Amino acid sequence: MRLLKGQLGIRLYAPLQAVTGLRSVAGEQDGPVLDRVTAIDLAYKDAPIALEMEGLVIEAVRIPHSGWPTGRLDVENISWRVTLDDTVSVLHMGDADPNDVHFERDAMYWDKGHTHMAFPPYWFFMSPGGQGILNTRVKADHNVGVHVPVSVPTDPARRPVELRGHDLFIEPGETREIPAVSTSSEKH
Repeated sequence: MRLLKGQLGIRLYAPLQAVTGLRSVAGEQDGPVLDRVTAIDLAYKDAPIALEMEGLVIEAVRIPHSGWPTGRLDVENISWRVTLDDTVSVLHMGDADPNDVHFERDAMYWDKGHTHMAFPPYWFFMSPGGQGILNTRVKADHNVGVHVPVSVPTDPARRPVELRGHDLFIEPGETREIPAVSTSSEKH
């Protein structure tokens, strides 16, 4: 809420579950802030959706939370692909489960748009299934692992072997620059 209150131009798109939680703790004075919050209601196996506005396309697909099929089934995890001005796309996968069964069903969705930078959870680098999804479905120009535990060393040589050679967000506040991108017609 602090970010939404402090940055009046920000809109929030979030799973219905998160928006319901946010509304339950909001006060009466937060009404104008909540007007800039949009709930996305996607059930497992629903088709991906796209929201379009001037200069921005926000796509959402429900991928179960890591732990599927036995754990965290009640968590609405959504992977978001955001494209700015038809030129650059980023993908945030949340806490997605690294099982291709969730991705193969929407193969056309993954193939239709080019992703310049993806932010998969770090555990995608630690399993052949997760790496396969990144290589054959997501196909981003660059991947940066997120949700990395504080126990993972900043020095790549001291990391677990399967995380060496991968770009990871380790320190709070880290950023990455998306390299200059070519148009999609030049890319394909």
